[in-house]
Amino acid sequence: MFKLISSVLVAAAFAAPFAANAADIERSQALSFIDGSTGFSDGFGASAYKKSFVDSFTFTVGSTFDVTSAVISIKSGNSLGLNINGLTLTSSNGQTYAGTAIASPVPGVTSWMLSTDGLLAGNYTLNVIGSVIGKNGGSFGGNVNITSAVPEASTYALMLSGIALVGGIAYRRKSKTAAPALPNAAMFA
Repeated sequence: MFKLISSVLVAAAFAAPFAANAADIERSQALSFIDGSTGFSDGFGASAYKKSFVDSFTFTVGSTFDVTSAVISIKSGNSLGLNINGLTLTSSNGQTYAGTAIASPVPGVTSWMLSTDGLLAGNYTLNVIGSVIGKNGGSFGGNVNITSAVPEASTYALMLSGIALVGGIAYRRKSKTAAPALPNAAMFA
């Protein structure tokens, strides 16, 4: 019985710091892309004032790809505004890519950008992390663009056609500039 109680107390002691770091508001939404691009957004009301949030946007990509994403929030006095603290992309195998805060010359504008290349096919989660600093809430908006990191089949076909054309031209030039055959001795007899 003593071991059980001590185990529970040790587990609670280790779990407490992680629970303290959890966001007050956590939301998740699946993204769908049209021609490799999609937008995302979220808003918070007055009841979210002084609360932290993590919004997770999930998507799946079937081939190797490159990704760029940006998020922005605009503060309006003390009534509306968010403080965006991070933008991350996490793969299903746990690899995390961090975005970068972009300094704005405009007061009250918070923006982040994330860009990374050569990601493998799989499931990904884009996280927007922040806190609500406006008394009446606030909102953010962003976009995600993915492009194929592997050339399409038509690109390979065009490349091979070009190589064949150059090879054919080189072959014809070589055959035209070949030295003429030496005359046959029988021609001079």
